[in-house]
Amino acid sequence: MLREKLISLKLSEGQKERLNMLLDGKLLEDLHVKLTKKEDKFILSGLPKYIYAAEKHIMNLITEDSTQTKNWTPLFSDLSYQEATGPSAKKDNSKQKNDLPSKEQSKAKTEEEDKDVCPICMERINNKEILRKCNHAFCKSCIDQAMTYKQTCPVCNTVYGLMKGDQPEGTMSTRTVSSSLPGYPKCGTIEITYSMYGGIQTSNHPNPGKPYCATSRRAYLPDNKEGREILQLLRRAFNQKLIFTVGQSCTTGAKGVITWNDIHHKTSTAGGPTNEVAESVMQPRDEHSTTQA
Repeated sequence: MLREKLISLKLSEGQKERLNMLLDGKLLEDLHVKLTKKEDKFILSGLPKYIYAAEKHIMNLITEDSTQTKNWTPLFSDLSYQEATGPSAKKDNSKQKNDLPSKEQSKAKTEEEDKDVCPICMERINNKEILRKCNHAFCKSCIDQAMTYKQTCPVCNTVYGLMKGDQPEGTMSTRTVSSSLPGYPKCGTIEITYSMYGGIQTSNHPNPGKPYCATSRRAYLPDNKEGREILQLLRRAFNQKLIFTVGQSCTTGAKGVITWNDIHHKTSTAGGPTNEVAESVMQPRDEHSTTQA
């Protein structure tokens, strides 16, 4: 069940500016929440468990000192909760406080209840399905539907099956050159060329039915043992359609174009943190399940 939280206007100008930066960026995408602006109000929406994590994340980003941190909690009001409660609910809550068991019993009861709640629909689990690798439990209908979009656990992102992306059709070719990359003076360079074809956006893309143009990209790796290992991982990621997608270019701002996905590449033979290129390319491999078993 989705919920919304309203960020109050009791914000400093600096805090409002930081929230506007969050609206323009992608810092909250990994937290599975959406931050929108309606007139002069900011609204945070998503599942309750993700909203809680996003609150903490936003607090760290826009709070300037410990004094502001103390005043953070009143900035949020739970719209969904306010709609569902009233004077009678407050009366019941007061009564419940007087009937609370010991802390230990209360904690055990809460943990037991949490186990019976589906993390997707936030209702009591119906026809329980337990994922074999991570042991997280869901309603069977909820997890079956979630897996049709992305074959990962919605809670911990453990990958199930072979991850497939929405990369357009194209080719990947390589060659080696004798020149060296900065930071790797003792070896040559692997040059990767991606030639991506134009086509029509599918249902997995932002605007199905609209065309996108062909493009090509070059990337570079050191021609050493580590670089060759990374090349194999990139080949696997390309075959799983994970290297590119269709969307908005972070460089030009153009929409409906072929653009890099989440796997980092070094696209220039000069400049940049070349001594960290291996780490930056290998970092996403577990997330996309491109490593060898």
